[in-house]
Amino acid sequence: MTQTLDDILFSQLAAAGENRSINPSDVAKAFDPEAWRRRLPQIRGHILGLARQGKLVILRKGKPFDPAQPLKGIYRVRALSAEELQNGIQFAPRAASLEDFDDDDLGEN
Repeated sequence: MTQTLDDILFSQLAAAGENRSINPSDVAKAFDPEAWRRRLPQIRGHILGLARQGKLVILRKGKPFDPAQPLKGIYRVRALSAEELQNGIQFAPRAASLEDFDDDDLGEN
C-alpha cells in the first residue's frame, strides 16, 4: 500500500507528540527516498495549503507563522495544540521589510 503525503505528514506529527515539531525534509525522505530533495517545493506548497486550512502550524524561529505570508527559508511543522484548536492560532508579528515603507520613510526624495 502506498502512503499519501498526508498519511506520512500526519503520522510523523502524531509520532512527534503534542507541541513537538517535525522537519519537512523528513516528510520528503519518507515520501520519496530517492528524490526527496526534488520533492521539497511540492511538500512546502502542500504544507502551506494545510496551514491555510488550519490543519497544522508552520513554525519560523519557533513561533507560529502566518501562512498568508510568503514562506522563505527554514521552517518546521507541528500539529495544532488543544489551545489553538479552541482559540485559534496566534501568529508572531511580521518583521518589517522595505516594502512596509514609502520613499519618505527611507529619506529619499
